[in-house]
Amino acid sequence: MTVRVDAEAPSTTTRALWMDVLRGAAIFAVIVHHAVEALTWFDRSAPPILWQLNNILSPFRMPMLIFLSGMLLGRSLQKPLRRFASGKLRRIAWPYVVWSLITVGMVGQLAPGPLVRIAVQPELYTWYLWCLLLFYTVAFVLKKAPLWVLASSCVVALGLATTGFNVRPFYLWPFFIIGYWAALNPGIWRAIGRNRFVLPLLILITIGTSVASFLGIDIRFHPAYALLVLCAICVATASGFTVGDGRLARTLVFVGSNSLIFYCIHYPVMIGAVLAVNAAGIRTAWVAFPIYIVAGTLGGFAATWMVRRWPKTRVAFELPPRRSANKVSKSWWERLPRIFRRGNRRKASGPRRALSRAAGSTR
Repeated sequence: MTVRVDAEAPSTTTRALWMDVLRGAAIFAVIVHHAVEALTWFDRSAPPILWQLNNILSPFRMPMLIFLSGMLLGRSLQKPLRRFASGKLRRIAWPYVVWSLITVGMVGQLAPGPLVRIAVQPELYTWYLWCLLLFYTVAFVLKKAPLWVLASSCVVALGLATTGFNVRPFYLWPFFIIGYWAALNPGIWRAIGRNRFVLPLLILITIGTSVASFLGIDIRFHPAYALLVLCAICVATASGFTVGDGRLARTLVFVGSNSLIFYCIHYPVMIGAVLAVNAAGIRTAWVAFPIYIVAGTLGGFAATWMVRRWPKTRVAFELPPRRSANKVSKSWWERLPRIFRRGNRRKASGPRRALSRAAGSTR
């Protein structure tokens, strides 16, 4: 069976399929990127061809993840402040702090400097979660702002991205807002990508952007090329996406629907794989590279299975919510066995006693 995914389709399940496919593909691209980087640890070098192949998808993976998160922004903005803040702190801030500390500890940098940078200027792979938390916060503040204010914020952000200071949040903010706008206007967004004259042009731009990045042009996080990256995202989303029931499609949907777990776990697991490969004396990059990819990917599958098998382990990726008021309404005195509270009950007499007995007989 093949499911045709339409940007205008009202089915939430259908929309989630194509979004999870794209999200899963972006997560795999992140794993490949970090596997190439891992080859350079311990003063080694990666083959140039691996860097070039990695550069093909380099401009698109993080903007795609941010864009897809922006498409879910409308649902979050409908919540009151308390629920909104609670959800973002539990599902974004908590895993960001947990896995940042784990990574800092694994690389032996538990010092005041790195710990402070976790809060104000993230340098670890978890910077993506930091950006998401920042974007959701700013978007909630601006949720009643007119469209021109959001558009102006995108222009200002791209301008600040040219300053060279922590450019990633400034560069990615427009993709977050455009994803939000695309979810609110699926018909317009779909029309852009489905136009028989526009779509071929967008495909050619996407191919040209990938080729330019393959040849070494620095496109990643460069504001001058943001529009070219947006064209690729438009091709992948607005033109419609066909999701089959093959093994690859099911795998991408699984990874995409558990993207937070895969993203958080893959890097620490890869650090362990690098240490093991180095201890084993493996020096060939073409042997170590697939080991790192397999380790990062299987780590995500194993962590997802563990969370489903033992739900309490989800605390590593999401802070459990506080118990509902119905579960905590009883005081400790009310939870004591009735025999210990017998003296606290007044014995009914007269008509009240007769009424209580009558009520008890009807139970």
